[in-house]
Amino acid sequence: MNICICVNTLSYAMGGVSTHILDLCKQFSAHATIEKIVVCCDGGEHIPALSVIPKVIYYRLPFEKYGLSFQGVCKGYRELRRIVSSEQISIIHVHSQRILPSAHLIKIRLGVPYLWTNHIDAIPNQRVFRCMCALMRFPVISVSQELRNMMICKYHCNPQKVFAVNNGIDLDEFDPLRDDEITRLEHEYAIDRSKTPYIISLLSRVTYVKGHKTLLQAIARCRYREQIHIIFAGHTYPESEAYRNEVQLLAKHEGIRTTFLDWSKPREVFGVSDLFVLPSLYEGFALVCIEALAMGCAVLRSRTPGWQEMQDFVGIFEKGDVDGLSEMIENAIKHDFFPDKTAIGYKRVREEFTKEHCANETLAVYERILNS
Repeated sequence: MNICICVNTLSYAMGGVSTHILDLCKQFSAHATIEKIVVCCDGGEHIPALSVIPKVIYYRLPFEKYGLSFQGVCKGYRELRRIVSSEQISIIHVHSQRILPSAHLIKIRLGVPYLWTNHIDAIPNQRVFRCMCALMRFPVISVSQELRNMMICKYHCNPQKVFAVNNGIDLDEFDPLRDDEITRLEHEYAIDRSKTPYIISLLSRVTYVKGHKTLLQAIARCRYREQIHIIFAGHTYPESEAYRNEVQLLAKHEGIRTTFLDWSKPREVFGVSDLFVLPSLYEGFALVCIEALAMGCAVLRSRTPGWQEMQDFVGIFEKGDVDGLSEMIENAIKHDFFPDKTAIGYKRVREEFTKEHCANETLAVYERILNS
């Protein structure tokens, strides 16, 4: 089997989509049934990591630049068709809406099937996309059950062609921290447990939809606010600089001890955290919650797609509910961060939410499409 994976870019701006594709490529490369993995995108910071994966061939195609005009779709189709033909591709896996028309034309002309992975619930141009779903009837992988339901109920996709495949993590990257590592990191993050014994983290790119201000507002209303230290870890892109400044000013105004890290190292951040909070407005699955649980860190998350898969072992609050989140943080501190529930999550993560499991489920979908 020869696979072609198409995405806009493999950049940090693509968030979890980029790392998901990298993980798929790593896992696919170990399968004997897969001869080559062709990745088409317009560059990005993850290309060096992609280039060292066995069986991977990279082609630079600026799908976003081509756009969705008639001329742009035709150009993308011609370029992608040339690659699909020369590399004898068996199936095309699309990770961006704008690439779907080109993939559909290739299916018509060459008979090569394709599918699309839906990573998030915030779909732009919904009317256009609904028309695409009705006309093209392509198979879909949704990264959570709620997204699968959305594709069926809102966009009227055939339930037999919509598959829920959860993302997974590399467990080798989440070994427990040693005592000396914890000491070093707490010093590096300016954490003083004698003054702030409760460490709460939010690991994500800094942008409005991730809810940094919601978390600060919730902690400001919490009776334990003087004993809490927040770690905000994640990259800030130029378009979000103003929002980051607002977050910093709010933390200073409320007198909340806060550490800002311009990078995200999940093992380190979650290894020193007692509680991870994700107050996002939009998500597809929220794999970062799984990363936190893999380090034994308790989790509170907003009710965005992925919450159903995690409801047995994380706390769920409504999007934008500052008072509700504040109450849940107080409750978590009062109950020592729910060690029994977190232990269940730790066990489930290591059994069900691995990148190996994700890759095998994805390959099963490929086989089903190719044999249909």
